[in-house]
Amino acid sequence: MIGNLILCLPLISAVLGGKPRTVRLQEGRRFMLNCSYPAGYESNPKYLSKDDSLMAEDVIRTEVHNTAVQHGRFSLYDDTNGRQFTVTFDPVKAGDSGMYRLGVDVLLLPDDYCEFHLEVQRVYLTPPTIQHSAERDKQPHPFGERTSQ
Repeated sequence: MIGNLILCLPLISAVLGGKPRTVRLQEGRRFMLNCSYPAGYESNPKYLSKDDSLMAEDVIRTEVHNTAVQHGRFSLYDDTNGRQFTVTFDPVKAGDSGMYRLGVDVLLLPDDYCEFHLEVQRVYLTPPTIQHSAERDKQPHPFGERTSQ
């Protein structure tokens, strides 16, 4: 279907067959992606699939319209009046990194979709330094010398 356009906002805008965009996020954040679709596809199933191998695997798929569908950390809401659907990762994890396809299932024709590559950066927290009492006693007192009474 040359000429059909699916817009993925706010981070991705793609034309069918266009080069996939890369999205970089930090682990633990909520990630939402809105994608508009052409008129006539309001009743078609919508999906998010992850394609890290020869076979794409649906992360979430729905034929339900105007109602949010939840599957684990993922949700999909198809707004048929606005002709857009929203996919949410909550929270995004490092293991979510990979190539994704956001699409409209079209019967007997190639699906309309856009692709994006998600890169999730792991967040490392620095553990607090633990001082032992012997080390702490060697440190200068913040208010001057300690006196014994």
